Amino acid sequence: MFFMPPATIVETIVSELDDANTHMLHGVEDREAMVQFHLTVGRALRNRFGLWNTENPFTHTGMGVAFDDPLHPDNLSGAILECVWDRVVGGIPASFVQDKLAELHEKEAS
Repeated sequence: MFFMPPATIVETIVSELDDANTHMLHGVEDREAMVQFHLTVGRALRNRFGLWNTENPFTHTGMGVAFDDPLHPDNLSGAILECVWDRVVGGIPASFVQDKLAELHEKEAS
């Protein structure tokens, strides 16, 4: 399986959005409200992009991984969904999203 960096996942999702999904995103109040999609879209992206795969170098999985670890698949998928909202609704440039997601790795490393 080929694993993508989180910012690439964001850009892939944004590029695949149709008009209906783009319109739906504009109806979401703010980036934090994207949590409502954790069990639906979030699960789909965790599965599609292999976030639970133990060989994925962009996530932390397995026994002993803290639930508050920013690279835990559940947390990372939430950050990805928020960044999709940032790109589509907030008009945030891809470079900002790249930096924001890179901060997760830096925070984890410290």
